[in-house]
Amino acid sequence: MTTAPPSGSRSTPGALGGSSWRPSRPTLWSGAGLVFAGGTLGTLARYAVSRAIPAQHGWPLATLTVNLTGAFALAFLLEAITRTGSESRVLRRLRLLLGSGVISGYTTYSTLAVEAQCLLATGRTATAFGYVALTLVGGLTAAVLGYLLAVRARAGHPAIVPEAEEDDR
Repeated sequence: MTTAPPSGSRSTPGALGGSSWRPSRPTLWSGAGLVFAGGTLGTLARYAVSRAIPAQHGWPLATLTVNLTGAFALAFLLEAITRTGSESRVLRRLRLLLGSGVISGYTTYSTLAVEAQCLLATGRTATAFGYVALTLVGGLTAAVLGYLLAVRARAGHPAIVPEAEEDDR
């Protein structure tokens, strides 16, 4: 006996002629797969940057570079997606792959903490605090610049979702 598929799903022929069903929406695993694949690519990119940019006078420039460029890229991506209006299936997948996957795998605030601790442990207190401050202030600045660039790129293409009027606040 074949049971009916749950509402909101598609029925497909089963292997023995019966009916089987599959969800019509992306499942948790398809989203997790996008994040996993993107995270793998982001981590590989971070590794490549760490090999290409050596530390200079105790400054971990590779980590600083990935965190600043990652803050810029994430702000740009999320603002660009937001300005398109409601999130479609494609945009959701793009956000998961690039935002939660690639950029999150690329940036590394845990390495920032370890490198700052190493600088402190070797008596380079000023360098450690300068590094952390530059990363945080620079990251915020990079995110604002990414946001502004996304806004500017969409100039002349207003958001689909209208702004709230004063009476709606």
